[in-house]
Formats: sequence, structure tokens, C-alpha cells
Amino acid sequence: MFSREFSLSAPPQDSVLLIRVFKQGTLQINGQAVNELTLQEKDWKRPRTLDVSRYLRAGSNTLTVTVSNAFGPPALSLSLEAGQFKLDTDAEWRVSLAGAVSQNAAIAATPPPIRPGNPLFGREHISSSLRHSALSLVLFFVFSLALIIAVRFVRHSKAGLAARMREFFNEPKHPFFRRYDPAVLSVLGLLVLLWGVLFGHNPPLIAPLVGFDRDGHTEYINYILEHGSLPLADAGWQMYQPPLYYLICAGLLGPFDLTASTDSGLMILRVFSALTGIAQVVMVFFCLRVLFPAQRGLQIVGILLAALLPANLYLSHHPTNEGLAALFVTIALYFTLRLVRADSPSRKLQIAAGAALGLALLTKFSAVLAVPLVFLALAWKGFESTTPNRKPAARLYAGMLACIVPLLVMLIISGWHYARVYNRFGNPLIGNWDPKLPFAWWQDPGFRTSSWYWRFGNTFVTPLFSSIFSFGDGLYSSLWGDGLGSGSARVGFRPQWNYDLMNAGYLLAIPLTLLALCGAVRLLRDILRRPTPVYILLGGLLAAFAFGMIFMTLRVASYAQVKAFYALPALLPFCLLLALGWEWLSKQGPLWRGVLWTLLITWSVTTYSAHWISARAPFTYTARGLSIADDGKYAEAAQEFSRALALDANAPGARVGLASALDRQQKFEEARQQLEAELQQRPNNADALAEAAVNVGFQGHYDQAAEKLRQAIALAPDHPNAFQQLAICLGWLGKKEETIQVCREGLRVTPYNPRLHKILADAALELRDLTNAITHFRYEVELQPDQPDKLNNLAWLLASNPDPHLRNGPEAVALAERACELTRREQPVLLGTLAAAYAEAGMFREAIATAQQACDLATAAGQTEVAKTNRELMEIYRAGKAWHQPPGM
Repeated sequence: MFSREFSLSAPPQDSVLLIRVFKQGTLQINGQAVNELTLQEKDWKRPRTLDVSRYLRAGSNTLTVTVSNAFGPPALSLSLEAGQFKLDTDAEWRVSLAGAVSQNAAIAATPPPIRPGNPLFGREHISSSLRHSALSLVLFFVFSLALIIAVRFVRHSKAGLAARMREFFNEPKHPFFRRYDPAVLSVLGLLVLLWGVLFGHNPPLIAPLVGFDRDGHTEYINYILEHGSLPLADAGWQMYQPPLYYLICAGLLGPFDLTASTDSGLMILRVFSALTGIAQVVMVFFCLRVLFPAQRGLQIVGILLAALLPANLYLSHHPTNEGLAALFVTIALYFTLRLVRADSPSRKLQIAAGAALGLALLTKFSAVLAVPLVFLALAWKGFESTTPNRKPAARLYAGMLACIVPLLVMLIISGWHYARVYNRFGNPLIGNWDPKLPFAWWQDPGFRTSSWYWRFGNTFVTPLFSSIFSFGDGLYSSLWGDGLGSGSARVGFRPQWNYDLMNAGYLLAIPLTLLALCGAVRLLRDILRRPTPVYILLGGLLAAFAFGMIFMTLRVASYAQVKAFYALPALLPFCLLLALGWEWLSKQGPLWRGVLWTLLITWSVTTYSAHWISARAPFTYTARGLSIADDGKYAEAAQEFSRALALDANAPGARVGLASALDRQQKFEEARQQLEAELQQRPNNADALAEAAVNVGFQGHYDQAAEKLRQAIALAPDHPNAFQQLAICLGWLGKKEETIQVCREGLRVTPYNPRLHKILADAALELRDLTNAITHFRYEVELQPDQPDKLNNLAWLLASNPDPHLRNGPEAVALAERACELTRREQPVLLGTLAAAYAEAGMFREAIATAQQACDLATAAGQTEVAKTNRELMEIYRAGKAWHQPPGM
């Protein structure tokens, strides 16, 4: 609800109000509903204009706009002109969301503040990261210079081992090394070895629960293992995805009788992702050989970028279908390049290109962006391969003929899946954001403004989660680093990378980004001057995935939607851009070549080191402890926190995590000692105070717990849990009015917290504030629509309310029927509620039959009181009456 008070010196003769709401709403002026104004969702972008003079008066006036939105935050744009007076929507408006306390409205185009208590508060700043990593960066730079000097020495040496090495690299005698450049192969072999070392080291240390949509991916795999069949999009969160990746994973786990949720199963999935990432690098190498057959330096530049690009490195640590889809697209690009560069068409290469595209489409449907470009390149080649003096129709036919075989192979491999999805949903490319699926969801911000697309720069201040500030920041931070914490929503719980080195890597990547932009200019210039199938294919692929990412950020307006690795299938074109920019600048002289190589090697070492999880870093074990505790394994979590404290007795978060794990094991005295030590070291630690409240609350000291929670809230006003814990304590203390106020303050921070709405509704019910109780029970049901007990409680209140203005028979019937459906009509209490709802709706025949069913089930289950109550109510229904609670009951 948005509201604004203002004063007029006299009643206006005429006034113009212009309004838009996101997405539907109502308007009141001075308490009067403006019924002639309809604000509907179907055309919410169209401004409504109305003369509202008759509603305004001299002196104080109040505008109140109630806005609702099922798939985003309510938003308002309003202007009012009344004579010389003008009013616009600004930060002076007051707003209350979902019954929260009133606060100043936020400007839609302004990034939200991240204050103490916010899960994203405490992100590393670039400036502090540079101070912490300065010595390492100097060593990396020195190493890079030494390596360049060593290579230069080998290249110019005329005797000894160095000369023999130069001869081997420049004049190889073995046929294999004449075909594959020994220097490039050496770099590729070293990179594969480094990947093997990294992925042999990291997986046992990485926090088990981290990973983009990890639970959704593992649920899909487990579904296949359990049911032996393929799900459709309405069966689970990630089950709209094509099935190939999940089938392969199920095939890897099944023989060992493992599930994707076990530690061993998850380890196998991580190894598979790593192997997929390595294969992607190798395929980029093969493609670069086709693109730059005699240019060793450009091939090395390309494979260094492919192997050490953070978007590829961090993603390959997690279970995901992204890497496999990107691999198949790159394979398709390789065979397409071979076809385009060949003197004559090859049926085998056509089949291979079509098969790779089909497998890519069977892995992730975003691969569809590559399909038209591959076939355009093939058709172009077929068109060009015919003699110019032939008729245009004949040349076009030759181009189409070049596409038939790969098209048929692609359709045979993947067409059945999309036909199956289309047959079920009427859309072959349905996603979990589609309203047809039972996953009504949205994430902040829930909308886009133009400024979010053109702003840029926060990634050079606080890179982590910088997608909050702009599209460009999100793209840059997730391309050159793990800017979304691998899907984490908390600073304290994320992969245990070296974020100081990662932040330094963002700065080192600036010249590489500029080189890629120079390459893009060169590519565009060449396409415009003399287009070729190769440049159309690779340049078009980059443009297609860039367009796809922008489109999806509009379609799903979430901060987390900006992920550079969505364009990982365009890794080869990105390497091409860097190579083109590199080629241009290196021609400016040997000094520039030296600078470029020093920069590239320094960036490479920094990026690799940033992704090395240190076994000596306390955060490694703190993050593992948080992950294991989230899984309910508190004894194991306590061991991890203890390991962190053994490395550093003042490790941030470790002692609070240990105390939390001890509290959940009912080791209250040990937990208290840990919290006392933490608060002695950090007296203003809001998390420690909140956990101290939990500690004393578990022991029944609710007054002490409430006091500690108030201290925590004063220190961290956006703490996500403190308000809920305080409300629970106040409820136990019988302070219902205070409970309601704390819940409303908590809803300011987390307005979609069903538990807060439940606590508030219960407190209001005890105070006989039935209007508030029903309002917040409704919020609770909207947020958890498949919880039978919550559906039942609201249905009973709507059916039996003593206030006729608050009763709603049809709504009570719908809620109670859903509750009974979820429990297969096997719960007599729920059936009793349904009978009461039927009676309130005037459906007495159904009420009597349902009450009889409740009696029978209750009697069979030995629930004599339930059976007795329903028999008594049945007699009331037979008399054609509904039962209502007596006033004050």
C-alpha cells in the first residue's frame, strides 16, 4: 500500500492524475474509492489519466494506492497536477508491503542498500583485496617476466639444451609434431595437467551444498534413478531441462547404488563436470587450429583464455548441464568449421555436425541459439561452392542441400524430446518461470529499468553480487570471476575461493576485455567489408547469446539471471575476439607483445590461484560447516567449525557456527562458552547475539533471549532471522501486542516470510483481531499453498467466523478441498472443516456427506472427540444451518 499526504490551499478547478501500477491495483483519495479508474494487469504499462478534482479539497489530502503483483514487487508511477500544485512519486511516499510497518518508498531505478544484517553485507572491496594480495601479485608478475625471459632465451639460443629445445619446437622431425605444433601442444598439456591438479585438490574441500541450482539438478537425477523414467517440466524445479546430462549422471551413479544427494554421488558429479570442462578446452584447441593454422601465438592465447576463464573454471566445480551443452556446441562448431574450410562437402562431417547439435539440444535448450547460425554457415558454404555463373535458384538449392543431412540427424537425436514437451504443454521451450508450471516464483528485483542496463562500474568496487547494480556489472563479475558465489545467497556461505586474488583478477582482466572489444570491432569491420561463413558463424553466435541473455533478464527479472556462463557455448567466438585484438596490438611492436604476454601470464596465474581452495584457510572449514549444518548434520558441522578455529581462534563466523551446531545438539553449556568467547572478541557481532538468544531460549529464558535479540536488531537492522526469533520469544512471554509489532517490523525485511505471517496471525487471533488474523493467514497460504494444516486453519476461520463480514464460504470450500486433496481425504479433522465450509457456502448435502465421512474415519482411528463433534455438527447441517463460533470465543 502506497500513501502520500499533501496540502492544497483551495479546492482545484481542474486536476489531472496520471497513474500506472505494477501490475494491478486500486486508488483511494481521502478515503473515497476512485471506482471509475481501473488498474488491470493485462495492460498495466498503459498510463491511465483521470480528472480527480471532485475528490480533492482544501487543506490536507491523502492519496492511497493499493497495488498487487503475483510475479514481482508492487510498484507505482503517479503524477498529479492540480493548478500550480504538482506531485510525483518519489522517496517521500510511504509504503507498507504485506502488512509490514510503513517506510519510505524506494526509487525503482536506485540499487537497494545493503545494510548490516543483510545476507550480502560484508562483501570484499577491491581496495582491501589489493592490499591483502599485493605480495602475491608482485610474485606472479615476477614469475611472468622470468618465464618470458626464459622463452626468449630458448628462442635465440644457438647451442646446448636451449638450442635443442628451440629446434624441437620450431623444426620438429616427427610427423605428429609437424601436424600439431609442439609448443601449442605443450601449453595444452600443461593446462590439462593444471586442471587435473586443481580438480584433484578442490572437490573434497568445497562446501557440499554450493552450486547453481544444485538441489534442482540432483532432484532430477534422483528422479531418474528412482522411477526409471524421464520427468516432464511440471515434476520438479529443474525438470524442464532436456534429459541428456541427467541420464548420463544417473548412468554414472546407478551401478554404484548411489544417489546424487550423497557425498560420494556428488563427488562423481563434480568430477564429471571437471572432465566436461577439460574436454571443452581441448575442443577449443582443435577449433583454433582450424581458425589460425599457422599462428602459434594466437592458438596459445586462445587456449589460455578457454582454460583459465573463471566462468569455465568455477562452473566446472558444480553439477550442471551448462558445461556439457557448451561442449557439444563447440564440437558442432568444430565440424562446421571443417565443412566450411573443406574443398568439397563431407557426409561424415555433416553427420557429425548434426549429431553434435542434436546432443547439445538434448542437453540444454539454449543451444537452439546456435542452430540457425550453423545452418546459415553450411548453406552459405553450399551457395559459394557452386560456380558463380549458375542460376541463383540453383545456388540456393545447393545451399539448402548442404543443410539437409545435419538437419535430419539433429532432429532424429533431439526432436522426440521437444515433441514430447510440446505435446504436454503446447510449448517446446517451456521453462520453470512459465505460469503454466506449478512453480510460481520470482526473485529480486522482479522488474527492470533502463538505467540497470546502462550503468557500469560497481564490479570494480565490490564485485560479488554486483548484478544488483547493473547488467554490465553482473556480466563482467560472472565472466572474470565467480560474481554470484556459485548460486549462494549469503556472503558467509559460498565457495571457498581466494576472493582477494579473484578481485585482483577483475582488474587484470580489464586489458583483456579491451582487447576482446578491439577484436569485436575488427570482426564487425571484416563482416561488413567481406562477409565469410566463418565470421558470420562465430560473430553471429556471440550476438545470439548476448541477445539471449538480455532477453532472459527481461523475461526473468532476477539479479541471479545475469550469468556470463549462459554464453559458455560461445567460448570459441570469445577466444576469437581476444585473438583478433591481440593480433592487432602485437603488430604495434615487440614492446607491446612483451607487455601483452606479461599481462596474460600474470592474469592466468592469478585466476588459477584464486580458484585454489586452501586447506590452511579457516574459511574453507567455516563454509563447509555451514553447508553441513544446513543439511542437519550438526555433529559433523561442529567438527568443521572446530578445524577452522584450530587454524585461527578468531576466524569470522566459525565460533558462532560452532555454538549453533552445539545448541542443536543440546550442548548448551559448551555453546554458551563459545558465544561468550566470541562476544568478548567481537561485542557488536549481531549473529553472535542472535545465537546467544537461541542458546538461552532453548533453556526457557525467553526474557533474556528477547533482550539479546533486541541488541542484535539494533546492530543489524536488516537481520533476516532476529525479528522472527524475537517474535517467538515475545509470544512465549504472552506479549501479543509486542509480538504483532515485531512481526510487522520483521516483514519490512522479509515480507515473504510465511513464519512471520503465521506468528502475527496467531497473535492477532488470540487478541480477537480477526481481520488481521485472516489477512496474515491468507499471506501464509499464498506463500505455502500446499501445506494442508495452513489451508485447513484459514478455511475453518472463514467458515466459522462469528463476524458475518469476515466469513467467506466459497473461499473456505476451495481451501478445505485443497487440504483434503493433499491428504487423500484421509484426515477426519480436515474433512470436518470441509463439511463446515460446505455448510457456510449453502451446500448442505455435501456438508452432511462429508461430516459423515469424517465421523467414520475418526471412529475407525479412535478419535472419539472428533467423531462426536462432527455428529453434532451434522445435525446442524441437516437443519439447513451453518455452524459459527460464538462471539468472543
